[in-house]
This record gives sequence, C-alpha cells and structure tokens, in this order.
Amino acid sequence: MDESIYTAELLQQMIRFAASSDEIEKYDNYNGPVSKLSKPDQFAYEMTRVPGYEQRLRAMLFKLNFSEKVESIRQTLLTVQRPAGSCAHSDKAGQNSRDDSGDGKFS
Repeated sequence: MDESIYTAELLQQMIRFAASSDEIEKYDNYNGPVSKLSKPDQFAYEMTRVPGYEQRLRAMLFKLNFSEKVESIRQTLLTVQRPAGSCAHSDKAGQNSRDDSGDGKFS
C-alpha cells in the first residue's frame, strides 16, 4: 500500500469518523444488501470489516508524524544543552561552588 498518499489531516479525519462500538454492532447485525446503504454507511460498513481499523490508522498517523516529533525533541534538547553546557564550563559556576562555606550562603 502506498502510504505517501495519506496526510496527517486525512488520517485524523478518518480516525475521528471511525465507527463507534454501537455503530459496529449495528453494522454487524445488518442483514440487507450493502448496496442499499447510503454511500457513507457503505464506507463505514466496509471499514468495520477491517480488523483493527482504528488502531491501524493511529499507527499510520504516528509513523507519519514520528520524524517531525523527533526533530522537535532534538531542537528542544539543543536549546537546553547549550546554556547548560556554557554554565558548567563558566568560571563563575566553578567560583560559586568553591565559595560555598557549608552554611548555605554564597559569598
């Protein structure tokens, strides 16, 4: 299956409109011809026949967004590491730790 045709927005919409457990039960109990259902109901009926339909959509959405989330986390870590690294290597930070006389006061 070519997953490149799916966008995050499309997958989110498909998840949002996935059949509820009540709807699935109604489709399971439907005995008439599928062609007699409206087009949206035909689609929903067919999707209820796909094992783990909603979980599959969620997995596809996670896969689609994964690299973007990793990059966001990487940027956040870099933002924190830069100042933390410069503080750890600054002369002032070393001075403060040496000036601690043990009474909780810094000179």
